[in-house]
Amino acid sequence: QERVRNIAIQPGHSQVKVTEVSSMLQIKMLHCLMAISIYLLIGTIAYSFSFEQWPIVRSLYFSVVTFTTVGYGDYAPTTHSGRMFTVIFSLVGISCLGIVLGVIGDRLVESQIKSRENVENHHRSEMASVFDLTESDGKTENNAKENHGISNYLSMMPVRKITIILIMFLGALVVAWAEGWNWSEAIYFGVMTSTTVGYGDYVPTTPLMELFSVVYIPIAVSAMATLLGFVAEYVFELKQEQYLEKVKNRKLNVDDLMAMDTDGDGDVSMVEYVEFMLLSMNKVDQNLLDRLHKQFQALDVTGDGKLHKEDLRIMAHQRLQKLEKKWELLTYKNKLQRVRRSIN
Repeated sequence: QERVRNIAIQPGHSQVKVTEVSSMLQIKMLHCLMAISIYLLIGTIAYSFSFEQWPIVRSLYFSVVTFTTVGYGDYAPTTHSGRMFTVIFSLVGISCLGIVLGVIGDRLVESQIKSRENVENHHRSEMASVFDLTESDGKTENNAKENHGISNYLSMMPVRKITIILIMFLGALVVAWAEGWNWSEAIYFGVMTSTTVGYGDYVPTTPLMELFSVVYIPIAVSAMATLLGFVAEYVFELKQEQYLEKVKNRKLNVDDLMAMDTDGDGDVSMVEYVEFMLLSMNKVDQNLLDRLHKQFQALDVTGDGKLHKEDLRIMAHQRLQKLEKKWELLTYKNKLQRVRRSIN
């Protein structure tokens, strides 16, 4: 979405056309499922009818274990051709897994965009009021309590994590019940499978559980990846909240004025104040501001600190002079070539 937005604002581009191109290039979940199905079908046919002569369920189970990089080690190819096929098959499977996890992560991000935008809007309003020197009428504190976006967002994290953990371990409990394992073995099997560690000391041994694992293993691996993403996001949001609370308690002081006064004239202009606040809110970085300053200085050919029609006229005249010089050089070059030809 950000890529579409950035391209669409460039001159000479049509926003509709760019959006259509991005939609065409976007990998859909349906495409991923189709690719995985074809991948598993190829593996099942290859191991059952070409290389290892395994039962169909075992070939399908082995293909899933390979595709998810779990690699229990309970089954392995025994022929030269089977090993060479597995080398290629595993590399393709890892690539497919990376694409699928990327698509799943993209869907999760899209589902959270609205809540994250609310959090960012709350951040902006809080940062804008940090240096507010007017007396509060009481409404600000009430609004802050009612719209505390980060706290509300973080409060949902335990529910989401519990849901994902249930997804991971319910399947493990089914396998443990069928195999006669105890509760610790069930948890151990679920974690080793979902993290793709796959030691191979606990594996499904019956065709029915192997068939069940064909569905359970991809779900467990995806759920673990989602859980790890939630943990990373929780840490990020917590740091943002701590930073915001720290900034909210600040008041405008002499040090802040000195930091805002980038040109050192003793006064803070509107531009200096806006740039300082944008940097404080992490909306821009200093490198971007420096590049914009250099761009402005290049456009301000009169050097008066403003852009007006005279700057445009001078730049047009300079470009015209450059074109005239190029034309003179081209004419002189052609004249020399004619003289050389006449001498020869």
